[in-house]
Amino acid sequence: RDEFIGTLLMVSFTFSAGKWVGIDSQNVAWLSHAIGVIAADYIGGGQHVNPAVSVSMWSLGKCDYTEMFVRIAGQMGGGLVAFPLFHLLSETFGWTPFGGPDFDKDA
Repeated sequence: RDEFIGTLLMVSFTFSAGKWVGIDSQNVAWLSHAIGVIAADYIGGGQHVNPAVSVSMWSLGKCDYTEMFVRIAGQMGGGLVAFPLFHLLSETFGWTPFGGPDFDKDA
């Protein structure tokens, strides 16, 4: 659950920089991105948020295989929910879409 929520927070706080926050200023966009990373980590409670981090922690012996697997599942789930959710918000409110993963049904 923590990884799922942490990924939602990370996507919302870091991908909004330059799209929804700091549109007219690259400095403001980078500053909001940096603050977003710290805020997502602080609010979320220090989750891994990235499968590469979870694999690294497993490799270093900081977590066992099952914990790593569950964390990665939560991270993937959070990403799979976050991008469509924020795309819906973008369309609803007329905001610039985040970008990110996309599915091309014709390909």
